[in-house]
Amino acid sequence: FSSFTSIPLFKLGPKKEEMSCCYCCPGCTALGTDEQLLLEGCTTNTVVNGPGFKVVGPFKKGGKRNGFSLGTTEYVEIEDSVTCKKKILVGPDLVFLGPYETQAGGKKPGESLGPTDYLKVVDKTTGDVRIEQGPQLWFPGPEDEIEEKLVAISLKHNQYVKILETTNGAIRVVRGEAIVFLSPTEEVID
Repeated sequence: FSSFTSIPLFKLGPKKEEMSCCYCCPGCTALGTDEQLLLEGCTTNTVVNGPGFKVVGPFKKGGKRNGFSLGTTEYVEIEDSVTCKKKILVGPDLVFLGPYETQAGGKKPGESLGPTDYLKVVDKTTGDVRIEQGPQLWFPGPEDEIEEKLVAISLKHNQYVKILETTNGAIRVVRGEAIVFLSPTEEVID
């Protein structure tokens, strides 16, 4: 847990500009709105989210760490070091990590898809491929990976396109006027 700042479990005397019980009470820690106290005990870790005060017992060591905010278009991947589970948190939010959680990478923007944009997305655990079609602001699941960002085929009234279904060899023809989104197993042929 190198991501937190160690704090003394007691402070001597009050500061002139801050008069609160945390400066005269041994083991008392003041937490701001975006602060968290990570307490490491003999057998388990716990967290206390601010704002507030927390008295830390003699057999625990504590450290403050800051929460972080996510904007409306941002997400972050969180990993739990005990269960090895991953989760995605989407903004807007003020995020506090759990006692065994770490942030995997930094904040990332969601994928903005216009009306003719679409994504080919692979689930890394199953290998399944799916299509995410716009318009939307897309956020991944914990095991999602973008294979390809594509643009739909826009056909005018005098145009057509031949499409091959690669799993069974079937061919279909789409005539315009149309906007065509290919499935994960389709490709355009001449």
